[in-house]
Amino acid sequence: MMVDEEALLIIAGSREYPRVVIEGARASGVRRIEVIAFRHETRAAGLKGADAVHWLAFGSLAELLQRIEASGIKRVMMVGQIAPRHLFSLRLDDAAKELLNTLAIRNAHTIFSALIREIERCGVQVLPAHSYMHDYLPAPGAVSARPPTVAEESDMGLGIRYIRQQSAFDVGQTVVVRSGYIVAVEAMEGTDRTIVRAGRVGGGRSVVVKVPRQEHDFRFDIPVIGPQTIQVMKRAKASCIAIESQATLIFNRPKTVALANRAGIAIYATESLR
Repeated sequence: MMVDEEALLIIAGSREYPRVVIEGARASGVRRIEVIAFRHETRAAGLKGADAVHWLAFGSLAELLQRIEASGIKRVMMVGQIAPRHLFSLRLDDAAKELLNTLAIRNAHTIFSALIREIERCGVQVLPAHSYMHDYLPAPGAVSARPPTVAEESDMGLGIRYIRQQSAFDVGQTVVVRSGYIVAVEAMEGTDRTIVRAGRVGGGRSVVVKVPRQEHDFRFDIPVIGPQTIQVMKRAKASCIAIESQATLIFNRPKTVALANRAGIAIYATESLR
């Protein structure tokens, strides 16, 4: 087995994140890119820029580790979502079952942290999920044309404090606030459905806060917003979204900002909270 120090191995989940990382890595001069993808989860169309794609069944830990070792690639990234429904319908191999049995507490953080430890035993380095993504990380300040109002800033502060204090419970990264009240907290349904639920419960003019947890591990997760986020906010009549600078990705930024400006929605990147 030859070791390729200039290559990148991507473990790809769903949506457009894998495609964006492949493009960013190519632009940064990565010579060879291989992808491990999951049947019924990863979008094949987003992997066209890869040199090789290896399809596995989600839950086959032994095969995943074998594929990592066989690649000879020493830099690995985990990108893209895995649908929460898999937590209830996984067909795990013996290696995955054994890994889960070692965990006193099972949640996304403990499971993916344990998975990373297993991957790194293959002699590889797991890179942060925002590697090669500098252009997608906003600087502090207003991203949209309209900055937040004083009232929106107050609700942003409440939402950030709430997420920080609830980090230990491994809830989602999104909370929706209106006029000093917590309207909705993300659980397993994801950001978009949380925003929709908040619109039904609290009505319009709410503030969406989406920031990483206090002890966030960026090797397997980073908050992402994009055009769909703004479209959902518009339908829910939300007025503002707060993200963390250098710790949240904005996909298709020109379209995201244009949609926000047309809808009068403020996008604001806070100073780094790390």
